[in-house]
Amino acid sequence: LGFPTLRLRGDYIAIVTLAFGEIIGRIAVNSDEGVLGIGSFNLTNGRSGITPVDKIDLPFLERFTTLNLRPWYWTALALALVVVFINFRLRDSRIGRAWIAIREDEVAAVSMGIPTVRVKLLAYAMGAALGGMAGTFLGSYINVVNADQFEFSFSIFVLAMIILGGLGSIWGVVVGALALSYINTRLIPDVFNTVPSKLGLDFDLTQLGFGIFGFLLVIMMVLRPQGLIPEKRHQAEFAEVTGSGDEPIVEVRK
Repeated sequence: LGFPTLRLRGDYIAIVTLAFGEIIGRIAVNSDEGVLGIGSFNLTNGRSGITPVDKIDLPFLERFTTLNLRPWYWTALALALVVVFINFRLRDSRIGRAWIAIREDEVAAVSMGIPTVRVKLLAYAMGAALGGMAGTFLGSYINVVNADQFEFSFSIFVLAMIILGGLGSIWGVVVGALALSYINTRLIPDVFNTVPSKLGLDFDLTQLGFGIFGFLLVIMMVLRPQGLIPEKRHQAEFAEVTGSGDEPIVEVRK
């Protein structure tokens, strides 16, 4: 994916990435019709997916089963902490500063001698590695992997986590992921789902979940475009542009 998108910038990269994910998903679903099948070997097993997926087996932890969630919880927490640590180390490293430079101004980054092709490919590779680690854990937990689990709406859901938390902010993305996950799995099904019946309406509020997320994103972009926890540099720039208190933004001299 990295090579064909190297000439693209900004929003176009995001659009192509989302489109490529949809293409791969459709190919995986139709692989039982000979798209990815090699002879009698079926790579993705079509819509049925890959099942069963072996459970994780780690020393010093209880046996990983469907009913016992404790080892799954501790493993997921450990993986999340490792990913956060890796992201902080990458951000403060030479390659991380190169990523930030390309994100802010690719032309200036090229003029400073940053090899944009190699740096962009490393960004794709790192994202794929961390995503693959998370996908492996998820597949082992639910015991099956198929393309229907990763629809376009799921990609938008992940993108909403990033925008809500704050672009470029590691802790902001963590908070955004926790907030939207809680809203999606607890707040809407358990708390707000009884609101329509109390108003005399007959519909399931959980079916409007993504509409609710879209509404929240619009509110965030209007009231707090920098996100819940913005990057420190962006936060300083935003405060500098908007001004503070009664101090004038521009001083007028007579």
